[in-house]
This record gives sequence, C-alpha cells and structure tokens, in this order.
Amino acid sequence: MRSNPRPAIPRRAARSCAVLALLLNAACGANSSASATSPDTTVSGPTSPGAFTIRMPIDASDTAHNAYGLWPYGVHGGGHASDGHPGWDIEFRLGANALAAADGIVDSMVAAMTPGAVAVQLRHTVGGRAYRTVYQNIGTLAAGITVNASVKAGQAIGVPVTQTLMIGTSNVTFAMIHFQVDDFSNPPGGLTNPMATGPDLYMDAAARPLMDAIWSEASYNQELCEPFVSNPRGATFPLTRVWTRESGAGFARIEFTRLDVNTSDYEYRLFGDGGTVVESGTLRLSANGRPPTSVTLQPSSGAARPALFDIAGDTMRIDIRAPGAPTPTSLAAATVYRTTNGVGSN
Repeated sequence: MRSNPRPAIPRRAARSCAVLALLLNAACGANSSASATSPDTTVSGPTSPGAFTIRMPIDASDTAHNAYGLWPYGVHGGGHASDGHPGWDIEFRLGANALAAADGIVDSMVAAMTPGAVAVQLRHTVGGRAYRTVYQNIGTLAAGITVNASVKAGQAIGVPVTQTLMIGTSNVTFAMIHFQVDDFSNPPGGLTNPMATGPDLYMDAAARPLMDAIWSEASYNQELCEPFVSNPRGATFPLTRVWTRESGAGFARIEFTRLDVNTSDYEYRLFGDGGTVVESGTLRLSANGRPPTSVTLQPSSGAARPALFDIAGDTMRIDIRAPGAPTPTSLAAATVYRTTNGVGSN
C-alpha cells in the first residue's frame, strides 16, 4: 500500500477544529487554489538524503501538548493556504530551550511574524552541499548565539516566546518554534520557501523515537486529508483523500473531502462493496484535543452517524455507528482502512 520505500513515521493525532487559528503564527502564507484534485503522492525528496543528518531540535523532557504538539510539513491552512507548511511547528514546555539540530554557523537572525520573536537561521555544509535550518519564534537567545558564531548539535538556540490563544472556550498558553530544513541542492519548488524539505528526510536514527513520541500525540484538524508528517505542498482544493478498507466489517471505502483551504469544512462519501455510494453528507470534527477523536457524519437527509477514529500514518481505525446511535467509547470494534502513502518535499 505504500508508494514510497521509506517507512512512514507512526502517527496518532486528534483533530481540533479550533487549532487552525493557532497556525497563523507560522511562517508564510497565501490564498488558496481552487481546482479539485486528489492528493499528489509522487512528490520528490532531496537528491541524496542521508549525507546531512539532524537531531530533533527539542529534548524529550521539553515536549508539550498544551495546544497542538506538532503541526506537520506540507499541511495547508492558517498562514499556508496556497503553498503548504514549509516545516514543522513544534510545541515546547514553557521556558525550555530550542536546540540546534546539527553543527553549523549562525547565518542570520531576522524578525519573526510573532511579535517580540526572531528567526535564527543556521547554515550547514556537508559533502559540498549547502543546507539551512531555521528556528523561528525565539524570544530569548541563548548565550553565544550571534551571527557567524559556530554551534554544535544539541546546543541551546534560545527560548521560544510564550503565546496565549483562545481554543474553544479555554485560554491556552503555549510555546512553539517553526522548524525548517532547506536543501539548496534541491530544484526550486516554485513556492514560497522553495528549498524547504520534509525534516524527517534527514533525521538520524536517534531522533526517530522522539519524533514518534511527539507525533503520536499531535492534534491538527487537517489530518483526514493530509495525514502524514510530510505532506505534498502542491495539493489544491477541494482536496479528497480515499481510505480503502483493509479489515473489518465497515464500509468498503471512505472519501473525505476538505472543501476549502481556509476552513475545516469536510464532506464525506461512504461506499458499499459494490463500489456504489451508499451515503454522503457533511462532517464535523470534535474539539477534544487528543486521539482518538469523535466525529459526526451528517447525511444529506436523516439522523447523524457518530464515529470515533484514530490515524497512524497511512492507516485509519474508525468505528462508524448507525444513525442516531451513541458515540463509541473505544476503537475495539473499529474497521481498518489504508490510504496511499506520500512523503513530501517541494
């Protein structure tokens, strides 16, 4: 079922409809495209990944999930409506330091979009190739972080600024950095941040378990259509993702369509074993903030169907109940579905 030979990073994430507003603090953005498409899963990666390796820019003890935990590469929304997110937004424990992901030189420090914060950019040269890592939303710089200073992997870059945002009915205080990897050997992608690539392409073996742990608890409301840690940046909207039954007694196929890049409005279609549509309607995600997540499927006529789901990379477990039934409390009776895997770059 996987279209890329690299294994997908395990993924469990909840969908919070209020999280979209959080993402306005990320890097660049534009207006949405308008044409209908299925997700592009043939995106390219760096020409020879592996020469340059990175660690996670956060210690295991400093991870947090007050807001969203991690917002992945390539996702469309917030300030990244037309071009897809060019990095990861990683949430930190308040007061914790962001860390250099690799040995390098401080190339620049420029104002970030978040008031009172800067983006620290490190340059790296490995095997004659040039790379850059970006650490945006740093509020307090660590000692020794100045332009042209040498830094070592794991060295403190600085403390992310603290932010407060209303999510649902609660004020949430959190800290995050936008972390980005630019590979200057890549052909330009024609987007903003055209050299940006999925950071997971460069992670060393020691970084992956920590990535898995952070990713397993991430919460973002685009997951039904953009479920990977690296998603294609060139996707256009309305965006449809197809999930095909692998095991269980549920519907043969489910299609989720995100209608507009600037909203979280979804439509769904349920298919029977004969390949015909047996139900269609609109979808509403819950705002519970953690996996598994409840969802309401409202058909064009009749009572709504409650459901509970969890997504792990290209695999979704979902229990869709009969119209008017109570919401399931576990995934013990879930049907397993698969989607085509895609690992994003430009």
